[in-house]
Amino acid sequence: AVKRLRGELGALKSTQAALPHLKRALGLVSAKDYAAAQAAAQKAVDHDPGLIHAWHLLAIAREHLNDWPGALEAYERGLSLDPANPPIANDLGRLASKMEMYPQAEALFRHYLSFRPFAPESSNNLAGVLREQMRYDEAIEVLKPALEAHPDKVMLWNTLGTVLEDKGEIEQASIFYAEAL
Repeated sequence: AVKRLRGELGALKSTQAALPHLKRALGLVSAKDYAAAQAAAQKAVDHDPGLIHAWHLLAIAREHLNDWPGALEAYERGLSLDPANPPIANDLGRLASKMEMYPQAEALFRHYLSFRPFAPESSNNLAGVLREQMRYDEAIEVLKPALEAHPDKVMLWNTLGTVLEDKGEIEQASIFYAEAL
Protein backbone atom coordinates (compact mmCIF):
# COMPACT_ATOMS: atom_id res chain seq x y z
CA ALA A 1 0.00 0.00 0.00
CA VAL A 2 2.84 2.39 0.84
CA LYS A 3 4.51 1.69 -2.52
CA ARG A 4 1.24 2.38 -4.35
CA LEU A 5 0.70 5.61 -2.40
CA ARG A 6 4.25 6.77 -3.23
CA GLY A 7 3.52 6.18 -6.90
CA GLU A 8 0.26 8.11 -6.72
CA LEU A 9 1.96 10.97 -4.87
CA GLY A 10 4.67 11.08 -7.54
CA ALA A 11 2.00 11.29 -10.23
CA LEU A 12 0.32 14.16 -8.39
CA LYS A 13 3.63 16.03 -8.20
CA SER A 14 4.10 15.56 -11.96
CA THR A 15 0.62 16.89 -12.61
CA GLN A 16 1.20 19.82 -10.28
CA ALA A 17 4.45 20.67 -12.09
CA ALA A 18 2.65 20.47 -15.45
CA LEU A 19 -0.31 22.69 -14.55
CA PRO A 20 1.37 26.11 -14.97
CA HIS A 21 2.54 25.09 -18.44
CA LEU A 22 -0.92 23.75 -19.28
CA LYS A 23 -2.56 27.03 -18.21
CA ARG A 24 -0.01 29.00 -20.20
CA ALA A 25 -0.60 26.84 -23.29
CA LEU A 26 -4.35 27.41 -23.01
CA GLY A 27 -3.89 31.18 -22.83
CA LEU A 28 -1.48 31.15 -25.76
CA VAL A 29 -3.83 29.08 -27.93
CA SER A 30 -6.58 31.57 -27.12
CA ALA A 31 -4.23 34.39 -28.10
CA LYS A 32 -3.34 32.49 -31.31
CA ASP A 33 0.35 32.38 -30.41
CA TYR A 34 0.67 28.79 -31.57
CA ALA A 35 4.46 28.52 -31.51
CA ALA A 36 4.61 29.55 -27.85
CA ALA A 37 1.54 27.41 -27.09
CA GLN A 38 3.27 24.41 -28.61
CA ALA A 39 6.33 24.96 -26.39
CA ALA A 40 4.21 25.37 -23.24
CA ALA A 41 2.06 22.33 -24.02
CA GLN A 42 5.17 20.27 -24.73
CA LYS A 43 6.55 21.23 -21.30
CA ALA A 44 3.26 20.14 -19.72
CA VAL A 45 3.44 16.80 -21.55
CA ASP A 46 7.07 16.38 -20.51
CA HIS A 47 6.08 16.81 -16.86
CA ASP A 48 2.99 14.61 -17.06
CA PRO A 49 2.42 12.52 -20.20
CA GLY A 50 -0.93 11.42 -18.79
CA LEU A 51 -2.54 14.86 -19.12
CA ILE A 52 -5.08 14.55 -21.91
CA HIS A 53 -5.61 18.32 -22.07
CA ALA A 54 -1.89 18.91 -22.62
CA TRP A 55 -1.90 16.52 -25.58
CA HIS A 56 -5.02 18.20 -26.94
CA LEU A 57 -3.48 21.69 -26.71
CA LEU A 58 -0.22 20.42 -28.21
CA ALA A 59 -2.18 18.95 -31.12
CA ILE A 60 -4.14 22.16 -31.68
CA ALA A 61 -0.95 24.25 -31.67
CA ARG A 62 0.81 21.88 -34.07
CA GLU A 63 -2.19 21.80 -36.38
CA HIS A 64 -2.24 25.60 -36.58
CA LEU A 65 1.50 25.55 -37.30
CA ASN A 66 0.78 23.17 -40.20
CA ASP A 67 2.68 20.34 -38.52
CA TRP A 68 0.01 17.83 -39.43
CA PRO A 69 2.04 14.69 -38.66
CA GLY A 70 2.92 16.15 -35.25
CA ALA A 71 -0.69 17.17 -34.65
CA LEU A 72 -1.91 13.73 -35.68
CA GLU A 73 0.50 12.11 -33.21
CA ALA A 74 -0.59 14.41 -30.37
CA TYR A 75 -4.31 13.93 -31.06
CA GLU A 76 -3.82 10.17 -31.17
CA ARG A 77 -1.88 10.22 -27.88
CA GLY A 78 -4.65 12.24 -26.26
CA LEU A 79 -7.36 9.98 -27.63
CA SER A 80 -5.45 6.90 -26.43
CA LEU A 81 -5.68 8.28 -22.88
CA ASP A 82 -9.46 8.61 -23.17
CA PRO A 83 -10.93 6.84 -26.22
CA ALA A 84 -14.37 8.19 -25.39
CA ASN A 85 -13.23 11.85 -25.52
CA PRO A 86 -15.58 13.48 -28.04
CA PRO A 87 -13.72 16.81 -28.47
CA ILE A 88 -10.44 15.12 -29.39
CA ALA A 89 -12.27 12.74 -31.74
CA ASN A 90 -13.89 15.72 -33.46
CA ASP A 91 -10.62 17.63 -33.80
CA LEU A 92 -8.78 14.54 -35.00
CA GLY A 93 -11.57 13.99 -37.55
CA ARG A 94 -11.17 17.55 -38.78
CA LEU A 95 -7.42 17.01 -39.21
CA ALA A 96 -7.98 13.68 -40.98
CA SER A 97 -10.37 15.46 -43.34
CA LYS A 98 -7.75 18.13 -44.10
CA MET A 99 -5.31 15.31 -44.85
CA GLU A 100 -7.93 13.74 -47.17
CA MET A 101 -8.16 10.68 -44.94
CA TYR A 102 -11.92 10.58 -45.44
CA PRO A 103 -12.78 7.11 -44.06
CA GLN A 104 -10.87 7.90 -40.85
CA ALA A 105 -12.45 11.33 -40.59
CA GLU A 106 -15.90 9.82 -41.10
CA ALA A 107 -15.32 7.27 -38.32
CA LEU A 108 -14.13 9.98 -35.92
CA PHE A 109 -17.06 12.31 -36.63
CA ARG A 110 -19.50 9.42 -36.20
CA HIS A 111 -17.76 8.59 -32.91
CA TYR A 112 -18.22 12.17 -31.73
CA LEU A 113 -21.86 12.20 -32.83
CA SER A 114 -22.53 8.99 -30.90
CA PHE A 115 -21.89 11.04 -27.75
CA ARG A 116 -23.46 14.29 -28.97
CA PRO A 117 -26.11 13.48 -31.58
CA PHE A 118 -26.83 16.22 -34.12
CA ALA A 119 -24.01 18.47 -32.85
CA PRO A 120 -23.87 21.16 -35.54
CA GLU A 121 -20.13 21.32 -36.19
CA SER A 122 -19.58 17.56 -36.31
CA SER A 123 -22.73 16.96 -38.34
CA ASN A 124 -21.52 19.60 -40.78
CA ASN A 125 -18.03 18.07 -40.86
CA LEU A 126 -19.38 14.55 -41.40
CA ALA A 127 -21.63 15.76 -44.22
CA GLY A 128 -18.63 17.48 -45.81
CA VAL A 129 -16.57 14.29 -45.65
CA LEU A 130 -19.43 12.31 -47.18
CA ARG A 131 -19.80 14.97 -49.90
CA GLU A 132 -16.07 14.70 -50.69
CA GLN A 133 -16.66 10.98 -51.27
CA MET A 134 -19.69 11.79 -53.50
CA ARG A 135 -22.03 10.11 -51.01
CA TYR A 136 -24.57 12.89 -51.35
CA ASP A 137 -27.67 11.11 -50.09
CA GLU A 138 -25.85 10.04 -46.92
CA ALA A 139 -24.66 13.62 -46.39
CA ILE A 140 -28.24 14.85 -46.71
CA GLU A 141 -29.40 12.23 -44.19
CA VAL A 142 -26.81 13.55 -41.70
CA LEU A 143 -27.83 17.17 -42.25
CA LYS A 144 -31.62 16.77 -42.01
CA PRO A 145 -31.83 15.84 -38.30
CA ALA A 146 -29.06 18.29 -37.43
CA LEU A 147 -31.08 21.07 -39.09
CA GLU A 148 -34.21 19.98 -37.25
CA ALA A 149 -32.30 20.19 -33.97
CA HIS A 150 -30.48 23.44 -34.89
CA PRO A 151 -32.46 25.39 -37.51
CA ASP A 152 -30.51 28.55 -36.66
CA LYS A 153 -27.13 27.15 -37.77
CA VAL A 154 -26.24 28.84 -41.06
CA MET A 155 -23.37 26.44 -41.81
CA LEU A 156 -25.80 23.50 -41.93
CA TRP A 157 -28.08 25.24 -44.45
CA ASN A 158 -25.06 26.24 -46.53
CA THR A 159 -23.60 22.73 -46.49
CA LEU A 160 -26.94 21.26 -47.52
CA GLY A 161 -26.99 23.69 -50.44
CA THR A 162 -23.45 22.67 -51.38
CA VAL A 163 -24.28 18.97 -51.24
CA LEU A 164 -27.33 19.47 -53.45
CA GLU A 165 -25.36 21.63 -55.88
CA ASP A 166 -22.64 18.97 -56.14
CA LYS A 167 -25.39 16.42 -56.68
CA GLY A 168 -26.62 18.49 -59.63
CA GLU A 169 -29.82 19.77 -58.00
CA ILE A 170 -29.11 23.46 -58.54
CA GLU A 171 -32.67 24.74 -58.00
CA GLN A 172 -32.99 22.84 -54.71
CA ALA A 173 -29.55 24.07 -53.66
CA SER A 174 -30.56 27.69 -54.22
CA ILE A 175 -33.43 27.28 -51.74
CA PHE A 176 -31.02 26.21 -49.01
CA TYR A 177 -28.48 28.90 -49.89
CA ALA A 178 -31.29 31.44 -49.58
CA GLU A 179 -32.18 30.01 -46.16
CA ALA A 180 -28.54 30.32 -45.12
CA LEU A 181 -28.57 33.98 -46.14
